[in-house]
Amino acid sequence: MTNILAVIEIAKGKITGITKECLTVAKKLSDDLGADIEGVILGQGIADLAVEATKYGVKKVHKVDDAQFAGINILYHTRTLEALVKQFSPPIIVIAGASLYGQEIIPRLAARFNSALFASVISLNVEGENLIGVHPLFEEKLLGTMSANKNSLNFVTILGGNNPETELDESLSGEVTDFSPVISDSDNRESFIEEKIAKVSVDITKAKLIVAGGRGVGSKEKFSIIYEAAQFLGGEVGASRAAVDADWVPYDHEIGQTGKTITPDFYIGLGISGAIQHLVGMRNSKTIIAVNTDEEAPMLDVAHYAIIADLHEVLPELIKKV
Repeated sequence: MTNILAVIEIAKGKITGITKECLTVAKKLSDDLGADIEGVILGQGIADLAVEATKYGVKKVHKVDDAQFAGINILYHTRTLEALVKQFSPPIIVIAGASLYGQEIIPRLAARFNSALFASVISLNVEGENLIGVHPLFEEKLLGTMSANKNSLNFVTILGGNNPETELDESLSGEVTDFSPVISDSDNRESFIEEKIAKVSVDITKAKLIVAGGRGVGSKEKFSIIYEAAQFLGGEVGASRAAVDADWVPYDHEIGQTGKTITPDFYIGLGISGAIQHLVGMRNSKTIIAVNTDEEAPMLDVAHYAIIADLHEVLPELIKKV
């Protein structure tokens, strides 16, 4: 029977959203393959999180709870995960989010085992004797496929914002076991110094409505109308990289390749031309409304509704009607 091992990532004392997306993918694979989902969680003081993971459908959680894992040392994590994976007999699928953490860990493991790597895929399916992963290419202008034999050892990272998050189910339960850290002296060439957590005012990835502004807003002072519109409409503020680089809005509002990937019910883009870097972060929004004076702006090609006008004339009228 195929084994599925999900790497459960923690941030700010919580199981991350991208891990919950991975568990959605893992659940579909488990149904197709008749396999149980096991998980591994690494950190310090993580007993409660290990139990919580079972509420997301993880049948068995391997817990590495050790003071040496209070901060992330990539080499410690890689070595310990390598030892855990060796305890499984192929076929096995090791899956993690394509976060900074997952993209550091999973390729290293794939190299150590000389195994297939499905890097940054948006889906993973079983077709006959193969696993098929879909990977966006050229900033999502194309979609490519990867394949590997399902009866071997395969490593996978899942791009966030493309699958729903598995919901917590209090009726579920599972087994939690302790797994001892495996660390080599050579791993000490990297050490954890301290953790600084940025103060993030919002999590735009969870918003159902986003009002986003770009360079076309004009200035930091004028960007206040974006905040006003978001407040009136009951949504959150988003921004293009140009607006963030100009210091009109904090980084945690940035949408795109170097920012957040969002999938709201409604996305309103104001003064955003639609560079591909931005489009890859919002093109899966259910309804896209664009306001721009340039009728040839790329944003209009992905918009469901387009208004060719000055946003500073359109928005006040919109706010009046709310």
